[in-house]
Amino acid sequence: MTADDLLDLYRRMVRIRRFEERVAQLYAEGQIPGMVHLCIGQEATAVGVCAVLRPGDWISTTHRGHGHHIARGARLGPMFAELLGREGGVCHGRSGCLHLTAPRPSPLQSALPPTGFPGDRWTETTCWPYVRRPPRRWPAPGPGRGPACWSV
Repeated sequence: MTADDLLDLYRRMVRIRRFEERVAQLYAEGQIPGMVHLCIGQEATAVGVCAVLRPGDWISTTHRGHGHHIARGARLGPMFAELLGREGGVCHGRSGCLHLTAPRPSPLQSALPPTGFPGDRWTETTCWPYVRRPPRRWPAPGPGRGPACWSV
């Protein structure tokens, strides 16, 4: 990796951290309904995983998946709108924090909906290729909790 590549990865991590800090502030002010699950401290995991994905690859995140979406190139405005319950959100303000996803993601934002259930990524990522025919590559679910529970 070049110095420019490393700087780009660092900038992505900072972008995720600033987004999460703003989400925490909005939540503390009572502007975000429901719960929020921040990925502060997990930015490097999201950026590192997404840095090796190719266009069209899918990623399955946990309930702390904001960072993966941002690392993959999601626009922050629609993400904030979704968390605030506004129509301009990626799911028209209906999904909130736990299920933040794009219903028809672009090749750079391809993600299965995140989940609040640790460990269920195994079933979902194993079955997804059968639903999404024809499978180009089989997902490899990662065991563990939190940032370790991802798959590509």
